[in-house]
Amino acid sequence: MSDDQTGCTAGRPLSVEAIERAEAELGSSLPEALRAVYVSGDGRYRDDGEWWVLWPLARVVEDTKAGWKNGSLPHSAVAFGDDGTGDPFCIETDEAGSQVVLRWSAIDGTAVGNEGAVEDFLRRWCGPPAQRK
Repeated sequence: MSDDQTGCTAGRPLSVEAIERAEAELGSSLPEALRAVYVSGDGRYRDDGEWWVLWPLARVVEDTKAGWKNGSLPHSAVAFGDDGTGDPFCIETDEAGSQVVLRWSAIDGTAVGNEGAVEDFLRRWCGPPAQRK
């Protein structure tokens, strides 16, 4: 399903129950702004760059848990996408109402960029759709 506001292709909408199951598996709740994105679609795929800017929720759980286990990601953050080079996008889960998206270095294990609020992040990384003829 195409998301005309972002120019990305969104996966099928997810139920609140599906998101709650993923949160239970993570042992951490997603911030409301990110939950809302997943309710509207399971990830966002960039056709022109051929990568998932926002991963499907199953991958969020898998990659976040792997990052926690290998120490490349702090337990206070959830990885939910990447910049196309392997550096994940993360959001803090230990702050109530957190909406700041960080670009995380998979190599250094540190934040290398602040992408702003979830809405700003979506606008920047998914961008508006190309002009249609």
